[in-house]
Amino acid sequence: MRKLRSLIFAITVFLTLSMLAGCGKETDSPVVTTHLLRVGILSDIHLNADVRHNMYDRFEKALMFYKEKGVDGILITGDLQDNRTSVATAMSTMDELQDIWLRVFPDNTNDLTGEPVEPMFIYGNHDKALVDAQYWFDGIGSEYEDAWIKEIKGYQFVGVHYTKEDGTLVQKYLEQAKEAST
Repeated sequence: MRKLRSLIFAITVFLTLSMLAGCGKETDSPVVTTHLLRVGILSDIHLNADVRHNMYDRFEKALMFYKEKGVDGILITGDLQDNRTSVATAMSTMDELQDIWLRVFPDNTNDLTGEPVEPMFIYGNHDKALVDAQYWFDGIGSEYEDAWIKEIKGYQFVGVHYTKEDGTLVQKYLEQAKEAST
């Protein structure tokens, strides 16, 4: 039984190496040697939820990581803050989020590369108070809409917040994205 396993293992390794050896052959497909688009993604950052850890510091460190990687945009998907707070506290948390963003990306620019960095935020269910207040990131240059579309280096991004949006904006932006992509 041991010899059979060894034989199967050897055959598997041989076949794998044989297939990999063929990967270097010239094809009609272009070979991409540089990154066309770099997007950082963060989810459920819950900035004001955990008092045991400084979530603001962690958020700033995450943004710094993406800054060093030279991303073109950062998508931060809902729950940006925690809904166990008042609307005023939630808004204060988002003001702090903007301050951190602008500290890392002044004028939405990576000062290491000189390139723009597009902020993309999506509210989640914990951010309902912010949606109801239609609070948005004026300091970063974004206006609130239940759904949004942004273009980064020719790529279309459509975002939808946790809202009662009836699909009208989403459909409109998906059609725009489709048209721009063809």
